[in-house]
Amino acid sequence: MIKGIKEKVLSFLNKLANSVVFFMTVILLVLAVVFFLGFGTSARAALIEQMLHREQIIARSGANSIETFMNLVGNSITIIAKGTPTPEDLDVFTEKWNDTPVVGIILTDASGEVIVNSNRTGELGTGVNLSDRDYFIWAKTAAEGQVYVSAPVISRLGTSKGKFIVLVSSPVVENGEFKGVLAGAALLSDVPGYFLEPLKISPATRIYLLDDSGVILSSGVPQLIGVNYIDYLASNPFLGSVATVPTFKKALASKEEGKIDIALQDETNQKLTRYLIAYTPLLLNGDERHWLLAVATPAEDALVYMGPIYARQFVAIIVAFLAVLALGIRLAKVIAYREARQKLQK
Repeated sequence: MIKGIKEKVLSFLNKLANSVVFFMTVILLVLAVVFFLGFGTSARAALIEQMLHREQIIARSGANSIETFMNLVGNSITIIAKGTPTPEDLDVFTEKWNDTPVVGIILTDASGEVIVNSNRTGELGTGVNLSDRDYFIWAKTAAEGQVYVSAPVISRLGTSKGKFIVLVSSPVVENGEFKGVLAGAALLSDVPGYFLEPLKISPATRIYLLDDSGVILSSGVPQLIGVNYIDYLASNPFLGSVATVPTFKKALASKEEGKIDIALQDETNQKLTRYLIAYTPLLLNGDERHWLLAVATPAEDALVYMGPIYARQFVAIIVAFLAVLALGIRLAKVIAYREARQKLQK
């Protein structure tokens, strides 16, 4: 009778051990899948947020650098404008700023006609009338020593002719009488790259400079320069493009920095791509007008780091599974040994 009880107990333990191993394996696999998916989702979100944060720092740094650059150019121009500017003074200015986006400087008379033009290539451009430009209209009533950053314009003369430029200007005043404008020209296509190119997160990172109406002033995609991006989205629709317009309009209207996680059509290959975008406004002439500096990187450049994370998770799951399997084998051996011993005793 005692032997019968022992056999039943061993049989029960054997079944129990098998059941425990089975259920532990199932629970482990379920937990592994949940952990794998859950941790993967949180890891992806963390990587995306980290990428956006890095972009925000880059955009903020670039905006500060560009604003400082414009201020330094303005200070240099006011020093020249307070005297009686000569062609030699303008040549010295051009030489001083030769390794920057500044491509030249002009001096006009009181009617807006260019009387001196100094630029990198020495191209002539005198005699051109600029009296309709916003900086000239401003200068006619401005005080000596004041500085004005113009709206982006297409250059009419010199090295930059036909390209988008911005002019940093100051009035030339003698004995209280307006004599003309001294204005240094910066090539907008060179401005973001000059300050931000070394800070790009990946080769696919793009840097855009837009005015507050959405016109692209500088871009790594040449065909977009001078194009209003809101109009571009309307004329080049894609799945979800209607929903993107309000997002960009809000960003353009805001004078605060922000982040955007959005799907856009890549302008170079028409492929729908998820982009992570951080933007920062550049305030010019106080709060009168602003530009937007945007840094955009494909999300896949951030998620490329998910590979090693998934690999470590997979290794951890395999190790845990092998540990449970080893425990099950050990239990099975113990029970088998007891059964064999019991049979030998019969």
